[in-house]
Amino acid sequence: MLGVVCLGLFLPPILSFAAIEPDQPRIRSNRPEMNIYHYDYGDSAQHHVQKAETYRVHRMFWQAEREYLIALRFPLEEDYKANLYNNLATISTQLQHPERAQSYYRKALTLNPIDVNYYHGWLESLKAQMSDTDLEDALKDWQESDGESFIPRYALSLLYDEENRPQEALQVLEQFVIDFPYSPLTDIARLRKAQYQSSLEMLAKSSRVHIE
Repeated sequence: MLGVVCLGLFLPPILSFAAIEPDQPRIRSNRPEMNIYHYDYGDSAQHHVQKAETYRVHRMFWQAEREYLIALRFPLEEDYKANLYNNLATISTQLQHPERAQSYYRKALTLNPIDVNYYHGWLESLKAQMSDTDLEDALKDWQESDGESFIPRYALSLLYDEENRPQEALQVLEQFVIDFPYSPLTDIARLRKAQYQSSLEMLAKSSRVHIE
């Protein structure tokens, strides 16, 4: 459980809600009160997504967050829901709330664990709260405490990739394809593993030629 705590895997703070008119949100200097449970939901989720995008253009991020959360109450395809959670994570990052961003990125990853952009965004939100060394330790702790989850293992390989540590990334990927042969990321992991192996072999040959 230590790894889970280190990675900020908890729900965002409970929102404060108050009734508002459907198309006349209160605009304040701080976060507006919201009530997504007593709200005119409009015709569809897309209606609220469009409103959210308009608010984002005008940098009205709290209002955009509200509209995305309302949209998520509609029946949606998992990939589409993951994209909305990714948008919420981006908004939280812009508002400098990395813990909320982490929570939203985790939701996006749970729904669509093969989108590498979600992993990179999640890692960046974690880096905003801890050093790369602490992040590496946290991912390893999570990996050890929850051996059935492939997310921390794959995230660790991406962290090594970002830090230009190909040999360690390769080792993680080699173990990944053994431990998770049927995960949705296994084929991608095999491809990355082959690329690392090829790159490291070419580097080794180049080094031998240089020495000779």
